[in-house]
Amino acid sequence: MKLLVLSNNPISERSSNGRTILNLLLNFKEEDICNIFVNGQLGDIGKRKYYRVKEKNLLKRKKPYLSQVKNAPEIVISSAKRVKKTPLKCLVRSLVWENKSLYKEILMVAKSFSPDAILIQCGDSDFLIKIANFLSKVLSKPLISFNSEDYIFKKWDYLLRKQRKSVVFKVFMNRLIKAYNDLYKVASGHIYLTSGLQKEYLIKYPGHRSIVLYNSSTLCAVTHYFSDGDVVYSGNLGVGRLDTLVKLSKIIFELSGKRVVVCSNTIDERTTKIASDCPYFDFRGSLSYADNVEILKRAKLLLHIESFEEYYLLDTKNAFSTKIADSLRLGIPLFVLAPRSSYVYSYFDNNKSCFLSDNLVEAKKILENILFNKELLEEKGKLGSRIGELNHDASANSKIFVSFLEDVCYDV
Repeated sequence: MKLLVLSNNPISERSSNGRTILNLLLNFKEEDICNIFVNGQLGDIGKRKYYRVKEKNLLKRKKPYLSQVKNAPEIVISSAKRVKKTPLKCLVRSLVWENKSLYKEILMVAKSFSPDAILIQCGDSDFLIKIANFLSKVLSKPLISFNSEDYIFKKWDYLLRKQRKSVVFKVFMNRLIKAYNDLYKVASGHIYLTSGLQKEYLIKYPGHRSIVLYNSSTLCAVTHYFSDGDVVYSGNLGVGRLDTLVKLSKIIFELSGKRVVVCSNTIDERTTKIASDCPYFDFRGSLSYADNVEILKRAKLLLHIESFEEYYLLDTKNAFSTKIADSLRLGIPLFVLAPRSSYVYSYFDNNKSCFLSDNLVEAKKILENILFNKELLEEKGKLGSRIGELNHDASANSKIFVSFLEDVCYDV
């Protein structure tokens, strides 16, 4: 089966979005995958076909707008990440993508590749969803969506973090919601990252065909547990997590005398400075995925944090980090600090596969009890590994993905 994938970031190990899709494609031949993407970090290409939409060319109306990425072991395209998203910029971007020549170039690539199905990784880029809808109709091929976001349900301006919505934001959101409405008329199947997201979308679009596939990982349980290793946080320091991590790390330092190893792609100079100067952090900064994994493997305890800030309580309630899958699959004990309203809290509250708290007072009591208790740590790590194998194993999830795809294609 040949699959055409439309995504903002390329299919790659080098980003969480890229790994999310990559781990679903383990049962595909590389030559049967074609990926049209916008920006991001691309690693080993292999035999997959990659085409990048050149947004600068779109702005200048300079053809071609689509460029095949060839024979490059690594390409970094990160300019879009440095531009702060605002309603006006997102709206202008959406309008710029309404380019007939771009559609023709993409259609030419799609026809040449001749896919059996199309996969769209959804987000708040209405233009990608529109192109996916267009290709599905013109090529008469089944369209499947993969969704890890709840943008169309947000009742506030999430771009500027304001309760009041401007006219420009309303126009942008109306275009995004229309693209989603059309998607649910065109698509043959939908995949959600969590059951919480699936529930929300089923309420808005009743009766559609869907499954849940959690973030998956190709990692395996460690063969040796380092009970004298470091406490490690690996993940995003944005979305309101930094302040809580500092407070939790202070508790760990006071209890153990050891700093928390922090690995993260920091989002701005302020965050970098706070992380670098924090006396409770052993800040390692940005590392490759492979180097990051090696640090995780030698950890005594892994940390995951969700924000307790009022804005993020709403904005990230359905978030589910890719690092959770890696942590559970490794079988390293995991400590999670998250508000009860978050999906992450309910997930772990149900399966008991981590040490879990929703406040720093309780967190301190739990840490006092476990930091020097090897048996409790190892027991929780083993339970986490079982949940990881059940819900987050890339090999198993990729088979479920193929089965769902085949069923959808067969019924079309």
